[in-house]
Amino acid sequence: MCGYFCKNGLLTVENGAKNPVGHAAVSLCGHDSGKIYFVVGVRKAGEKGEMLLLADGKKRGIDAPKLKKPKHVTVLKQTDEGIRTALLNGDRVDDSVIVHALKAVKKEIGTP
Repeated sequence: MCGYFCKNGLLTVENGAKNPVGHAAVSLCGHDSGKIYFVVGVRKAGEKGEMLLLADGKKRGIDAPKLKKPKHVTVLKQTDEGIRTALLNGDRVDDSVIVHALKAVKKEIGTP
């Protein structure tokens, strides 16, 4: 399956995939499985397909985002409109803003 996978059907190719930038995402695979990030970009990777650029503001900042295949994350419906708008307009987003927004998302979904 190619595209953004989300258990609640929010972001799937079949539903006319929305742009996941600014949405929270949970890693499904790797040593960071279960970790929550913000999608800060989408990169076309040629033969490998698309890659999502993920940042948490601490270990993975906006300047050095983690690259993950869309099938290895679950994009959540939680978003921060300020971050989303800034990223889509090409404005700079500070890591501290991402950290603060992730705390709010974690509180909303009930994870420590």
